[in-house]
Amino acid sequence: MSKRTISQMLLLMTLLLFAILICHGDGRQSLSQLYVDNETWNQMIQERDEWQPDEMIEMQIADAVYFNGYRLPYDSENHMLLYSLVEDTPQAYDPVVKLVCHYKSAKIVFNGDAISEELIRTNGTIHAMVYSDSEYAIYQLKCTTLPILEIEASADDVGDESINVGFRLFDNRVGVVNRQIDTSAAIHLRGNNSRAYPKNDYRISLRTLSSGNNWRKHHLSLLGMRMDEDWILKGLYNDPEKVREVFSSNLWYETCADNNMFGVANGMQYRYVEVFFDKQYWGIYALGHPIDAKQLELSEDEHIYKKSYRPTEKEMMLGKYMESDENRTYPPEMVYSYEGGNEVSPDFEPLQYFYWVLHYAQQDQKTDLYEIADVNNSIDILLFIDVIQGVDHVHYSGALYNLYMTAKRDENGKTRMLYTPWDMDRTWGMYFEDEKHSNPAGFVRMPHNIVVRLREFGDEEITARFCDRYWQLRAGGWSDAELERRLREYEEVIYHSGAYDRDFSKWHISTYKEFEYCNDLSDFIDYVHKRMAHMDEYIHSLLQ
Repeated sequence: MSKRTISQMLLLMTLLLFAILICHGDGRQSLSQLYVDNETWNQMIQERDEWQPDEMIEMQIADAVYFNGYRLPYDSENHMLLYSLVEDTPQAYDPVVKLVCHYKSAKIVFNGDAISEELIRTNGTIHAMVYSDSEYAIYQLKCTTLPILEIEASADDVGDESINVGFRLFDNRVGVVNRQIDTSAAIHLRGNNSRAYPKNDYRISLRTLSSGNNWRKHHLSLLGMRMDEDWILKGLYNDPEKVREVFSSNLWYETCADNNMFGVANGMQYRYVEVFFDKQYWGIYALGHPIDAKQLELSEDEHIYKKSYRPTEKEMMLGKYMESDENRTYPPEMVYSYEGGNEVSPDFEPLQYFYWVLHYAQQDQKTDLYEIADVNNSIDILLFIDVIQGVDHVHYSGALYNLYMTAKRDENGKTRMLYTPWDMDRTWGMYFEDEKHSNPAGFVRMPHNIVVRLREFGDEEITARFCDRYWQLRAGGWSDAELERRLREYEEVIYHSGAYDRDFSKWHISTYKEFEYCNDLSDFIDYVHKRMAHMDEYIHSLLQ
């Protein structure tokens, strides 16, 4: 063997040894290499029990556990580590493990089944033991296929006033460049009824310190959604299946939001995440962006109004005609909040004019009705609220709720109204006035709409457009096959990730007292199919 060959072999061996040291010199090994059998596991415990206090030590041995280079979130209440598998990566099911510990001699081993789709789907547990010569601590290792969001503050400390917190989002989607986002954020409670729940909704504003040590907005794209600093975190607390808000919001966004003359994405999106607050697991949430001037591409002299409540008796007064509710009239500032436009001097005149024409137009003024709103959007919102049975959008008395109305100017400078739905948890049979969660034949028809008024005048054109649009949607995004496909994807996300089980374990005492535990979305999918069948019958009846 020549000297050159020997030198090449020595160099190769040196490089190989160097690679091994890089991978394992700090104690990192793949998960499969760190499993021990039951006998060894029990023996390790017995050898250390005499050194242990009455209760096993908590997170005193392990400072952090890393899988594939990312720290696992920790739930101190249940001694749980949660591992988010990165989609379609070879090391997802057998990650490289690294233990960070102030005990130099400490090591980590695992016991139980290997990571598999079945283990994830059933919320199975792999036991992890961190041990030194005389001490040990045991943790539950759980696995998820969802992104994980950590808020570095206690949920009890978050109230109406914003507080500054650490924000860490682990994005496990395929092909993501920035896998983990670490930043600061301001967070506060949002919503009205949801504040009474132990699992709240939140508004989050991403922030970063400038070179001058001042806070400034930090615009980031989260989970493939728009680049922004303003985000919403929905707790999905009163939805037994955890699907209505996300399914309905995304359905509108993907099938109706851009069907308007302005070409704006007139809706919002949500993505599922699992959330931790200050080392406490807090359950499955929906992360989304708000409806705002940016989303609706507001220009000068354009305005956003939000309908969110009905005025009290004390607030009622006669004045400029607004929405009718049991033969009473309200001024706009009593039933709408001003959400965008001229913040210094909010202008309600476009909204007042819209309602004046809507309610007072006569038979010979149909052209005025066509010109005060975007017709395609008016048709879509009328269909959509009825399809999803939006009882939180149309009160039994006819008053509207949970809708944004945006006054935008068309190419001729004429102001037209655009509807945007939000807050869609009370949908698809959830909380009807007469009976709860059981009536796919129930209709929730929106009265304050130009389409309704035009049909009252016998306008055959609008009826034809209304029906044509419905069948167009039924042939596409609202078809039985497409709706079921979407819901099966959500079923995979909610249930097959184990997230539903973890959320149920956290909140079942109060959350689910009226609803049974769900294994999948089969019953919900059946309800949706029945609902659409009733809608088909209704649309057919309009053309007879």
